Amino acid sequence: MPKPGYLPGEKGPIPRVPIFSMEEVASYIIFREGELTKAKNGQTGLIDFSGTDASTVIQSAINALTSGGKIFIKAGTYLITSEILLPSNLNIEGEGRSLYSATTVGGTILELGYDGNIFKNKDNPTIATRIARLTINGKRATRTLGTGIYGKFRTCLFEDLHIYDMDESGIIIEDTANAVACWDNRLVNCDINWVDEYCVKCGTRGTDLVIIGGTLEQAGLADLYFQGVGGHFLTGVVFVAGQYCILSEGGGFKALSCNLEAAGKHNVYLKALAGVKMETVSILGGTCVGAGTEASNTYSGIYIEGFGANDDENARNIIVEGVYFNSAGITKYCVEVAHGGVEIYERDITVVGNDMRWGYVTAGMNAIPPSSHIHYNDGFVTENSGTATAVPDVDTEIAHAMDIEPTFVTLTPLAVGVEGYAQLVTKSATSITIRANVSGVDVAWKGETV
Repeated sequence: MPKPGYLPGEKGPIPRVPIFSMEEVASYIIFREGELTKAKNGQTGLIDFSGTDASTVIQSAINALTSGGKIFIKAGTYLITSEILLPSNLNIEGEGRSLYSATTVGGTILELGYDGNIFKNKDNPTIATRIARLTINGKRATRTLGTGIYGKFRTCLFEDLHIYDMDESGIIIEDTANAVACWDNRLVNCDINWVDEYCVKCGTRGTDLVIIGGTLEQAGLADLYFQGVGGHFLTGVVFVAGQYCILSEGGGFKALSCNLEAAGKHNVYLKALAGVKMETVSILGGTCVGAGTEASNTYSGIYIEGFGANDDENARNIIVEGVYFNSAGITKYCVEVAHGGVEIYERDITVVGNDMRWGYVTAGMNAIPPSSHIHYNDGFVTENSGTATAVPDVDTEIAHAMDIEPTFVTLTPLAVGVEGYAQLVTKSATSITIRANVSGVDVAWKGETV
């Protein structure tokens, strides 16, 4: 038998690694006792702070940790009546429902009791702070303002949070003065829903935001909103029923295996602005379903919009690959480009290997710019050909099945009937118009996109 504190192993005893609960290692433990909220010192066991105002007790415990530390908030409902300011190097954790559902109903709930934010940065920016396993209830029926977490953060982790019913937004990472960079923040398994503005917003100085798992849904403006700089990464996120699932005005990102569903307008809206280019976006795998619940055959699954002819106002370098599209009977296009293929506004768009068989009411795609690459999309024809017999020497329209204006049209006179040649007059998303130099020429035609 190994001695106490060790486990048996092939080559002798192995030291047992102790497992500590958050309560055992916390600098302060916050808990409810009757009408009072108390903060117990994790080292001395003494109650250092106590009162009827939960916000004041929590803030007092945080302020006592001058070099960072751990705050553990036990299960219960805490009315927040003033902003809680978060310094750097703080770990604040509750009893999340997923971990403690067997013994606690609802876990740790912070309930908004005034018009303002639950948490805000104290430092400029707050760095390396973690907020985890909390429920935040914005009580928007009784509030005129309210955001769960707001401000300037860098290399912070927001984990296993449930934020809902906010009069404004769930999480906003930004500096309104546009002076402080907010980078490398992480959201892991957060569920944010029923907010009037944004579930998550990353402002103009926010870069390299990573969102892993979780659900963002039912936002009045957008489930996820990027501004300005990009470098963001999303994987395994479920977006449902915001006005837009993702709205990006210049913030490039990669979305891997995300589910985008039932936006009021476009599921994804990629938009350049005056002086702000919209570039470097990859949407890889996942689903894009039922966009445009506000008006049938009006909005598209993914909508790409450049602003102007200058390089810093283009929408460009955008990849859509391996996505399953389904219109649910309402979506206009799977992928739509705003200016109908005008090269100066949108360019270098790659749409490849997607399933568009059930993805649209009007067509899989509209007119895509000539610099784009469209290949192997089930349900979308990138090549169509046929034979026109006895073409006259007047304009003759021939329907094709490509649902997009062909980039190239090849006309080959056949060695039968009247000998002559044919020329292309015009082309569109539904037809080509040709004419022969003499009446009666048989012509093989072929339309292709690149």
